[in-house]
Amino acid sequence: MNNTGTKTQPYSVDAPQPAIEMRDITVRFGEFTALDKLNLTVDDGELLTVLGPSGSGKSTLLNIVAGSLYPTSGSIHFENKNVTDLPPHKRRVGMVFQKYTLFPNKTIAENIAFPLAIRKIDKAELNSRVTEAIEMVGLKELADRYPSQISGGQAQRAAVARAVVFNPAILLMDEPLGALDRALRKSLQFEIRSLQRRLAVPTLYVTHDQEEAMSLSDRIVILRDGLIAAQGSPRDLYENPNSMWTATFLGDANCFPVEGGLEINGAETHVRVLGGKSVPARGLAGNTLPEDAVIVVRPENCIISSNPDTDSTFCGATVKWVEYLGTIQRIRLTMDSHEATVYMPGRETGIEAGEFVYVGWKAEHALVVPRV
Repeated sequence: MNNTGTKTQPYSVDAPQPAIEMRDITVRFGEFTALDKLNLTVDDGELLTVLGPSGSGKSTLLNIVAGSLYPTSGSIHFENKNVTDLPPHKRRVGMVFQKYTLFPNKTIAENIAFPLAIRKIDKAELNSRVTEAIEMVGLKELADRYPSQISGGQAQRAAVARAVVFNPAILLMDEPLGALDRALRKSLQFEIRSLQRRLAVPTLYVTHDQEEAMSLSDRIVILRDGLIAAQGSPRDLYENPNSMWTATFLGDANCFPVEGGLEINGAETHVRVLGGKSVPARGLAGNTLPEDAVIVVRPENCIISSNPDTDSTFCGATVKWVEYLGTIQRIRLTMDSHEATVYMPGRETGIEAGEFVYVGWKAEHALVVPRV
């Protein structure tokens, strides 16, 4: 799998056109480069989530698509139509923000109707569309209330209905659940995903929440310093990160520096880590080590044993503490001066702080990647 961004190739006459295509987009603010020759597509009906640390270019990318910001160079296309210079109101883009931005002096129905009213839609059709949108987000009983009279979750539903009521070509969501509590976020994640699938509207979703991105997305793009660091399905990115940085950005990961060359043991390839211990790993194309290589093992793929004879590849570790989190326990350990984490089912008992144990993993769960 290739997780890195690639140059966009010219489309053939019969090739399906992506809903959004960004071609060599560069955005500079003085000497600062927010996006650097970025190439990205969003397919028709796809929900693509953009992740990245603060300052990575997420909001800039969203503003370029919305038309509220113009690129320094490059172009943006909707279904192969160049819209780079089109103002926002001519792009048929629906927007949902973290702050609901509902008009406080308008009812929920009037707020949802606003995009249709400014487009001078016939009143009968306007009423029909508003009714359909209100029912779609489950706010029929609240249509005549004002924003101050409904909850945050209900207000965000109204904001979603307002964004889709005029049948946008593109739906943009900028941290739409960031202001809600965890339980409500989980509920609305499911509702947003179900609604997006039903409408099949191509959606660009920006969030800082990795779990939210994993839950919602058809595909995730991770930005770093204005570049695409990795992209792929949630499963591919999690199980096959292309670097230590990507692995640790998208979930917890144990990362051990590779300290020696390759060893071929039958069908398995081993490398040396943790003071020279030979351990199994995968991801070694052509049996060559990447420069400054590390082994990445997810905590849930680590195995704790009290008996080192069960497998010669197990490494000694000392338990620092045990965190009980209900469904899982997070076991913190020290292995040859390196910190490590192991997840165990919450129902299991017997691991205590200060205990000396052995930690190992299967070859298919250890991936050799470059550090950066």
